[in-house]
This record gives sequence, C-alpha cells and structure tokens, in this order.
Amino acid sequence: MPKAIWNGQVIAEAETDRCASADGNIYFPHEAIKRGPENELGVYRAVPKEGQSEPEPEFVKCRLGLDNGMFAQVIEGIEEGAVVFTELPQKTDKELEEEERER
Repeated sequence: MPKAIWNGQVIAEAETDRCASADGNIYFPHEAIKRGPENELGVYRAVPKEGQSEPEPEFVKCRLGLDNGMFAQVIEGIEEGAVVFTELPQKTDKELEEEERER
C-alpha cells in the first residue's frame, strides 16, 4: 500500500496505487503530474464526451505542495474524487486521420 511520508511521518496512505487523501489534502502519484500547454504544472483529468466510449484528457493547472518523489500534494486546481490520467492515452491511426480531415 503506497504511503506519502514527510519528515519521517506517514501523512497519507492509499488503498490503491492511484491517489491518496489525508487531512483534506489530495496526493497524486508523481507520474500524474504533467506540464501543460504553457509549461505550467497540473494533471490531465478524464472528461466524458458525448458519443465517445472513452473519456478525453483535459489539462487542469494545479498548485502543488509537498512532493516526496512518489506522491505530490495538490493544494488547488482539482477536487477530491476526480479521475486523472497517470499516462495519457495514445490516439489511434483512425483518430489521427479524422483530425487531419477536419483541418
């Protein structure tokens, strides 16, 4: 079970390896923290789109706090319970072709 440790104390412990929350703070795995389009830090949350079976990633700028290399504290920008991507989905060749046609 992953743990977020700061100064030798366990400050969060997750039942899964995806995220943890403790004392009103949210901690995401370090690999979920990404650079956005304007080089800001944040996460990509999963946004359901009508007519699509898979959610699309949408960048959300976040203010970060503690980071122990395994988990990063998200102080503001995303709410507890949000689904975020630790790895962005890859577009299929068909999706890439459709985007080209739309341009």
